Amino acid sequence: MGMTIDAATGLIKWTPTSGQTGANDVAVRTVDGGSTPASSTQPFTITVTLANIPVKIAPSGGADKPAKTGRKILSVADKNVVVQASNNNRWETESGLYTSYDFSDVYIPEGAKISSVVVYVEHFEQEEFPEGKLQWTAGTGWPDNPMAWASINAPVYSGETNESTDLWDVTSFVDTPEKVNSLQFQVKNNDDVAKKKTSVDYIYAVVEWN
Repeated sequence: MGMTIDAATGLIKWTPTSGQTGANDVAVRTVDGGSTPASSTQPFTITVTLANIPVKIAPSGGADKPAKTGRKILSVADKNVVVQASNNNRWETESGLYTSYDFSDVYIPEGAKISSVVVYVEHFEQEEFPEGKLQWTAGTGWPDNPMAWASINAPVYSGETNESTDLWDVTSFVDTPEKVNSLQFQVKNNDDVAKKKTSVDYIYAVVEWN
C-alpha cells in the first residue's frame, strides 16, 4: 500500500507508515514492448523499522567483552569531521564521481546472527538533479578492491529546503559479522545530464544481532 513505480524510469518510491513496520512482501513485474510481450516478476521483502526506538550502544570491541546480543550505531569514519551529525557541514559529490564512507567503531562478535542492518542518510540534491541518477551501494574494498553487495537508485530531493533522511535496510545483503565489520557505503553521482551535485549531511547505520 502506497508504493508507486514510474513507468518511464522504473523508479520505485514508497514511504511506509507506522502500521507497516516489520516484513513487507513486494513483487515487481516488468513487461517489454515486443510484439509478443515477455514479462518477468521479481519478488523481495522490505523490512521496516522505527527510527525512534530507544538505542542501547553495545561494546565497540578491543578489550571489551563481546555482547551476546546487541544493538549499535555505526557513524561514518573517513569523513567524521564533516559527516557526523545533522549540522549542515555537508559533503558534496559532483557529477561523475563517488564518495565511499567507512564506518567507525565496528565490532560484531564472531558467530553472531545479524538480525538487522539499516543505513540512514540525510541528503539533498541541487535543483534539476534528475531522478534515477543518484546511486547508493553497500559493499566493501573501496577504493582499491571494490566489491558491491547491493545497489539502489536513491530518492532525489531538489534543493536544500527539501533535505530529507532516507533509510535503506541492507540486512539481506549484509548478513554476517564479517560483512558488517567491513561495511562501506558508496554515494555515486551519475548525473550526466544536468551535472548537478548531491550533498550528504550525515550517514549512520544501526545494526542488531543476537
